[in-house]
Amino acid sequence: MKIKLAILDKDTAYLQRIVSVFNNKYADKLEIYSFTDQEVDLETAICKFQKISRIYQQILNLYSEVAADIVTASSGENNRTKIISVLSPAGGVGCSTIAAACAKALCQNGRRVLYLNLEKYGSTKILFQGEGTEGLGDALYAIKSGKANLSMKLEGIVRQDRSGVYFLTECNVVLDRLEMKREELDILLQQVKLGDGYDNIILELDFSFDSFEMEAMKQSHNILIVSDGSENANTKIQRVFDAMNILEQRGGSVLTNKMALLYNRFYAQTGKQLEDSYFPVLGMIPDFKGMKLQQVIEEIAKTNVFENLM
Repeated sequence: MKIKLAILDKDTAYLQRIVSVFNNKYADKLEIYSFTDQEVDLETAICKFQKISRIYQQILNLYSEVAADIVTASSGENNRTKIISVLSPAGGVGCSTIAAACAKALCQNGRRVLYLNLEKYGSTKILFQGEGTEGLGDALYAIKSGKANLSMKLEGIVRQDRSGVYFLTECNVVLDRLEMKREELDILLQQVKLGDGYDNIILELDFSFDSFEMEAMKQSHNILIVSDGSENANTKIQRVFDAMNILEQRGGSVLTNKMALLYNRFYAQTGKQLEDSYFPVLGMIPDFKGMKLQQVIEEIAKTNVFENLM
């Protein structure tokens, strides 16, 4: 479906340039009409002196508010997009670093990747930066209210990091995330998968047996469990695996066959691999001492630990 867009501006040179750029970049999305001699009263204005991608996002946001009842075309079930969840029952093992590095590694290999932090107190802005003012909280409001076209809303609020990774920023108010229900998670993931042609969605999650986190893992194709090889981390992960096996024996969703271990900040002298593990080890990453967070993410992305996910 194309959006019919009328652009009004008395500056003929600007009008010609912006119409040309829109036609080059968004010909499959927009049907452009331009005018230089029209006078109209507008309730909302978009600043014209900004990047064309940002103008396009704002157009989608505005249109989504008046197009809630319009059903955008989709091909139904999408088997292309693969969800990779990154989580750990052990704290301080670097899940955010691993999730960001995984997203960048896949992107560097030509994948279209969306990073989505669904931790209760997670922060995306320390990992990725991009232009925009809206984020996950706005997507949740669109889902709850039903007053916006969710497909267009998502396309309008997703940002892109300079690495090429797409992302949604965390909720501005933590309570919005804490009130997010399993059903809303399902709507969000299904719409993302059907919407903008992502090859991979990287989910960063808290570890929990609550219905929300279990639903996210159920929809995942791969589940990366992060450990640092410490006795504390290994003990917690072993207890999780034991609990998962019991749930599966009781007829619950089979998740353990999707799981793999990834050791981060691993010291051969003090760290230890989990004994008698039923799960494959994706890789072992050393501690990059003295480096800043973004440097560490870049170094991990260059390794081959994510090759089996491609």
